[in-house]
Amino acid sequence: MAQGKQWGQKSQEQGRRVTPAPLVSSGEAHNAEHRSLHGLRVLISMAEALIIESQGEGAIFSQSACAFQSSQSAAQLEHGLVELPLSMLDCDCVGVLLFDSETHLLHPTTIMSLTPDHELLWQNRLQNASLNALVGGEERVRQLYQNRILKPDTTLFSDQPSYKLIVPILHRQQLLGVLLIDYGAGKPVLSSDDESLLLCVAHLASLLVEREHAQHERDEAISALQDANAKLTMTNHIKSTFVSFASHDLRAALGSIQSLSETLLHRDLRPMEVKEVATDIRGNAFRLKSLINDMVELDNLVKDHICLEPYWFDLNALINEVVARMRQHTQRHTFQLQLARALPILWGDREKLLLVLVTMLDNAIRYSPEGGVITVTSDLEDQFVHVSVGDQGIGMPAEKLDEVFANTKRLPSDTGMADEHGFGLSLVREIVLLHGGKVWVESAPGVGSIFHFTLRTTSE
Repeated sequence: MAQGKQWGQKSQEQGRRVTPAPLVSSGEAHNAEHRSLHGLRVLISMAEALIIESQGEGAIFSQSACAFQSSQSAAQLEHGLVELPLSMLDCDCVGVLLFDSETHLLHPTTIMSLTPDHELLWQNRLQNASLNALVGGEERVRQLYQNRILKPDTTLFSDQPSYKLIVPILHRQQLLGVLLIDYGAGKPVLSSDDESLLLCVAHLASLLVEREHAQHERDEAISALQDANAKLTMTNHIKSTFVSFASHDLRAALGSIQSLSETLLHRDLRPMEVKEVATDIRGNAFRLKSLINDMVELDNLVKDHICLEPYWFDLNALINEVVARMRQHTQRHTFQLQLARALPILWGDREKLLLVLVTMLDNAIRYSPEGGVITVTSDLEDQFVHVSVGDQGIGMPAEKLDEVFANTKRLPSDTGMADEHGFGLSLVREIVLLHGGKVWVESAPGVGSIFHFTLRTTSE
């Protein structure tokens, strides 16, 4: 027999108080679902962006090509983060403001509102706004460092009172900025879930800001490596060009010394003839010493230690000497000299100006087609001597001319003939400027280039 209940004893079901579940309309449920999906999409987008970035960290020098795409991705992610509280909290405006710890000023990076005009208004008024003025004093600023959401009772704009929430964007106890939520004239009523949402959005914003900072530092490091690599290439090219130019003199001087030495060994010479041979040997030895000094000086030049050793020299004679040697390095080009009949003897560093001429002629040879004419001119203009080196090469567009003499600057070419223009021209510029002169270039695509430099005719 089943045991029955004693009379007067309440059943557990009778003594239990039942709390009815809150009624949720289908519209509210749909909105909540939509907001949740939107939040998930933002998180997934951030995860995808970080995964794509980590997968693309292979080749260092390929990263700079993706810098613009990376900045676009960061802007889209930040836009999505700002859109999240705007759509879920029924506010009027949401903005991410970065904080400058030195000036204590705010700089809006993303502002999103219900209308474009409202966005522009907040963008303009928040630019360089004071953090103290926004939150209402130093005590409120200290609360931000404690990761507390502020509800300031002050207003940043006297003509536009509004209710605001200010959420700190912190990373390792460092205040990177704030997330500003504006409700206009309507006072917000936030649940604990709403506050948790804002703190999560602020945390995601801090990760995004740190990611952008890391990307910026990486881009700068890549740029520095590329500059160093280009400078190393420039250094090697300058040395190679000069060594090729000087090797003829080295062989000629050594061959002459060897021949004269054999003459002394195997022939009986009169004292006067011995003196003449010794004089020739001495002259070639000085030439070898000069070439060795040039090599040492070239090493200092490419290390940015340029020091002039001026003395009097004949510029036209130097031009003739350099052109004669460059002719030996190419059979595919014709050189035309149009030199002034009479130039004054100049005061300057002959060896460094020799390097200027070698570099300009070497560029003309490399960028001129087979059979092209290279024209070298000199002329006297007031207190300056004007020298030009013209070619019939591929030329350059006008917008690239200012970059030719920049340090280790690479200029793209659409012709396929060469992709590096002007190696060593930054060094040319420095040498000419140290002589009190000027250097410039005239060029047009398909026409060729004319490189010019001037030198003072006096030492003053």
